[in-house]
Amino acid sequence: MDEHGVVTGWNPAAEAMFGRTREEALGRVAAELIVPAHFRAAPFDALQRIVEPEVPSDVRRREVLSASRADGTEFPVEVRVTRPGVAPAAFTAFVRDLSAEQAAQRSAAAHQAVNLALAAWQDTVENLTGLCARLAGALGFEAGVAWIRMEGEQSLACRAFWSAPDLDLGPFEEATRKLEPPLGSGLAGFAAHQMRPVTMTEAVEAGKYLRAAAAQQSGLHGAVAFPAPWEGKVVAVLELCSRQPAPLEGTLAETLTVIGDRLGEFLGRRRLALGTPPVTARELEVLQLAAEGRTVSEVAAALTVSPSTVKTHFEHIYGKLGVPDRGAAVAEGFRRGILR
Repeated sequence: MDEHGVVTGWNPAAEAMFGRTREEALGRVAAELIVPAHFRAAPFDALQRIVEPEVPSDVRRREVLSASRADGTEFPVEVRVTRPGVAPAAFTAFVRDLSAEQAAQRSAAAHQAVNLALAAWQDTVENLTGLCARLAGALGFEAGVAWIRMEGEQSLACRAFWSAPDLDLGPFEEATRKLEPPLGSGLAGFAAHQMRPVTMTEAVEAGKYLRAAAAQQSGLHGAVAFPAPWEGKVVAVLELCSRQPAPLEGTLAETLTVIGDRLGEFLGRRRLALGTPPVTARELEVLQLAAEGRTVSEVAAALTVSPSTVKTHFEHIYGKLGVPDRGAAVAEGFRRGILR
């Protein structure tokens, strides 16, 4: 590079790293060539600092920057610049791709975050919030959501929402807590249906993302969601959100898959403590009224439904709780802690 940061040399390694030929790179300003547009101001200043003509020729300056390839994908690099003692001023920049190194560090941090969260578990819903905070922080995300699948249901419910203290995600949190996406719909439902980690971009392209307006209003532009399966079924989905695009690069998908399998087994054995009763909300209403001594007709009147509908609800309750009759269902409801 010359003293203005204009590229004067571009070797085959640079061509492979950035996806640009020597002909495409020569004569262009380095910062504009390899730095993502939304990060360009700060990294450009850093690059300017390390090519300052006043820096002595024997000084080597290093900066860790976010770089971008020709296709727009971003990756971390270490830039080390040396200035040979020649006139006019010229600089040689050595660029090292840090993707694999940082991916390994993030993966280790994520597993450690899960270890700490599960070690401190006390079978309360608040533990899910702590899990979201630890995992999001370890992976560089700024918000996390824990979705739980109710037993026997084909939808998800938000059981925990965490965001970094410096963020105001009011509209997004409100939209998230109100949402109960069916499996296959919404980012979390899409991940559950696919049984693999998915990104916000994938969900949007598939027409599955349901909170686009709220996410945009809250300044969120990236998210990933991954399922936590147990005994062949998804019991939970963890969603991690960011103000920056969040592609599944490097080993992130593999890391989330391994963590998801571990969380699925752990959470699957604690569904009751997570506030996920085996019956639907309507069935729980029916069972609660039955526990109060109401007859079928009285339950029907209280819920403004027909007696035959109430009887159908009871049949579903018996099957889900594994009991033969109404009295046993009420007793089982109190035993499981779903009745008060």
